[in-house]
This record gives sequence, C-alpha cells and structure tokens, in this order.
Amino acid sequence: MASSPLLGYLEHTGRTHNEQSSKMKLAERIARIIEDRIVIEAWPVGFSLGREAELAAAADVSRWSFREAIVLLEQIGMVESRRGRNGGLFVASTLFDAVRNGLSNYLEFLGPTPAEIRVARKALESVMIRQAAARITDTSRAHLQTLTQAIGDDFNPGVIAAAAEVRKALLELADNTALSLFVHAIGQALIHASWYSALDDETFQSLMGAMSRSIKKTAQALIDGELEQALSWDDEFLEHFEEVFRHSAVMSGLSSREGAVERADQLFPAGRPQKKAEQIARRLRQQILESGWPIGMHLGSEADLMERFEVGRAVVREAIRSLERLGVVEMGRGGASGLRVVRPDPVQMTLASSRYLRRTGLEPAEAACVRNALEGLLSAAEPGSRHHHGNPLAETFIKILADL
Repeated sequence: MASSPLLGYLEHTGRTHNEQSSKMKLAERIARIIEDRIVIEAWPVGFSLGREAELAAAADVSRWSFREAIVLLEQIGMVESRRGRNGGLFVASTLFDAVRNGLSNYLEFLGPTPAEIRVARKALESVMIRQAAARITDTSRAHLQTLTQAIGDDFNPGVIAAAAEVRKALLELADNTALSLFVHAIGQALIHASWYSALDDETFQSLMGAMSRSIKKTAQALIDGELEQALSWDDEFLEHFEEVFRHSAVMSGLSSREGAVERADQLFPAGRPQKKAEQIARRLRQQILESGWPIGMHLGSEADLMERFEVGRAVVREAIRSLERLGVVEMGRGGASGLRVVRPDPVQMTLASSRYLRRTGLEPAEAACVRNALEGLLSAAEPGSRHHHGNPLAETFIKILADL
C-alpha cells in the first residue's frame, strides 16, 4: 500500500499530544485531526488513509487511543476499517452525507408521529420560503422558472427528479446551511418511509405526483412574487408529505407492501443499493424498524447471517459496518457475541452536526432564524403528538444549534 498523506500530517502534529491526558479526550483530538484533514483535503469516498498501526505510530499515541478515535469517526459514518491484505482505514462518506445520514437515522429512532414530522418540517419550510423570497433575483427567478417547467402533470420518475431540483434550488436561494442539513435529514427519512410503504401502487404514485405538483405551485408563486400563496401551496405539499409517513413501517408500525422497495428505488435512484452488502443492510434495517427498534434484540451471529442471506463473511461484515456507522447495531464479542440492536448516541450525533455547521461558516443570525422558528413551534399547541415534552425533531435541531 502506498504511503498515505495522512501519515505525514500525523507525524507533524502527533508530538503535540499529551499521552497523560484522559484517553477519551486524546481520542477526540485525534478524531478531530483526521476529520479536519478529510474535509480540508477533500479526500473522496474510498480514499485510503493508511493502516491503523502506522497511523497510531505517526500520531505518537497508543493503539488503544487511536482505535478509540476511529470508533468516534465510524460512529458518524465518516471512515471505515477494513481487514485483510488490502485492509486499512478508508474514507466512508463525505462529511455532509455522514452527518445527514446519522441525523436522519437518529430522528427515526426518536419515533416521532407523522404529524410531528410535518409540523417540524413546516417550521423549516417557512424559513426556506421566506428567505428564498427575500433573495430571489431576476436570474434566479428565470432559473427557477426553467426548473418548474420540467414538472409535468403525468407521474413518472422524471417528474420526481425535476421536483427535487426545484427543492434544491429553493434551499440554495435560502442559503442557510442549518436549514439545508435539517431539511435533507427529514428528506432522507421520507425515502426510507417510501422503501417500507404499505400503500398500494396507485395511491403511492398519486401521492408522489401530488407532492411534485405542490412543489411546482409553490415555486411558481415565488416566481410571481406571491409569498403568502407560496406558503399556502407548501402547506398542501406537507399534507401529502405527512400521508406518506402515516402509511409506512418507519413511523407507523405497518407492514411494508411487497415490492415497495423496488418501487421506491425507481423514484429515488440515488438511494438504490449497488452492492449485495447494501441490500443486506437494508433488509436488516427493515426488520429493526418493523419490530419497533427494540434495544437489545438479537439479529443472529455472523454465521447465522451468512447462512440466512447466502453470502460470504466479507459481505456480511460490510453490511454490519454500514449499520454500525449509523448506530443501529453492534456486534458483540465473547459471551455477548452476535448482532444486537442498539440505541444511537445522541451526544456524538449532536456534536458531529454542530461541528459540520461551524465548518460551513453558519452565521449567528442564520442560526437564530432557524432556531426561532423551531422554538415558536414548541410554544404552540401541537395536535398529533405523543411526546408530552414537545416535538422531538424540533428539540434535536435546537440542541444542535445551541451547541454551535
């Protein structure tokens, strides 16, 4: 394996670390250094960072401390360790993808009702639409007009893709990285809700088509300078949005309809599993969701999983790693051997999200704008909530913003 550029950087910085300080604090500092280099150097997914033993030596820390640092990075899905001849430490995802995926997974774990999801999304949508309206120019108006024209009345994957481009353009107009992260995290949950949907094909397609048309009408109202009308059309979009969650195993405990995963993959090709390990991870995740995320539930040993899915050890381990990075499962050792369902770590998720937003240069005023909208949501009466303390999504987002 060729020498990794991370080795040289760790050799340069490693001597500054004090091995006498607490192990976890040291691990956090090492993790932060590696995370910083991945972001600054823009190393792509799959980039080899080197072997752990060599990297630990370069950083002048013990193998134990370095392994703790790697665990922290694995928990947010940013790196992965691979065994074998061509093994080592590799970049697993971009920082945005890692943070978005971890946050979305945690939101699903919290178990909000479909109504709570809609209300939290509405608070964010209101900020997005108002900021987009304030910043729209003749050039962006023309661009938005072109994008909306691609949303036809007939339902097909192209319409869904065109609607997604319109949403992306509105977020870019709003120019608020906290808003973008939170909206994308909820949007990721929508894809999962579609994977595990109980809706029949006709109703599902009708809902998706209606959502796309509502997005088109919202954008057109902004183009025409009609802010209140845009907010009204967005309310229509959110009603359809909630309906998808109300008929899904993700949030409503229903059984998935046969073929729902394949149907959703046609609409959201970016989420389609490309490898056998990804397919296995998705099936395990479905089992966890449809069981109500029971902490401690045993999913089987490595050998059990190999037999159940008729694959080799390497494929099973890759599937397990992807779920471990999300904080969904943990493979026990010794007497506690076997794959078990675990609780995602809210502290690591919050810290990772806050660090990401700080790196983007989020302005205090922009953070305050989003936070005020979410706090306003919590102060209002909220129908459909089963959480007496308030809206779990809004409270999570506020906590992330408070840690900036």
